[in-house]
Amino acid sequence: MTNKQKGVSSLSAVLMLLLLGSLMLGGLQQQLNARYVSVASERRALKQFSAAVSTLAWAEKQRWTLSWEWQCQAFTAYKGRACVKQTGKGEAVVAAQDTVHSDALILWRRAEPDTAGIKYRARGWLDFCPLEASQCQLPVAP
Repeated sequence: MTNKQKGVSSLSAVLMLLLLGSLMLGGLQQQLNARYVSVASERRALKQFSAAVSTLAWAEKQRWTLSWEWQCQAFTAYKGRACVKQTGKGEAVVAAQDTVHSDALILWRRAEPDTAGIKYRARGWLDFCPLEASQCQLPVAP
């Protein structure tokens, strides 16, 4: 074998290693991009949930006059808003959400009138709006 042939085979081996390395890095980049999208989505959901929970806690401390229509108040510190609606004698539903995202998560909670406004029921957490679908539509935020 001549020096020229040894050089070509060495160059071929180096190029093969570079090609394999590039393919591996490309696959790794695709995996990282998929993870990034997943983490960003999770982060957004956690921010929405945190803002909604904070807004629910804040709403219980506010003064509310219960009525059959939704009443909403903005919680500017967490960019959230809470809405309250009377649902029956001595009952109300509170909805809280993040106002930053248009498709924000809404948390629902049962409440009852209190001297200062509303008081949440001990087991009042709801996974969905307990009212008819047409009554669950919250007013558009100003």
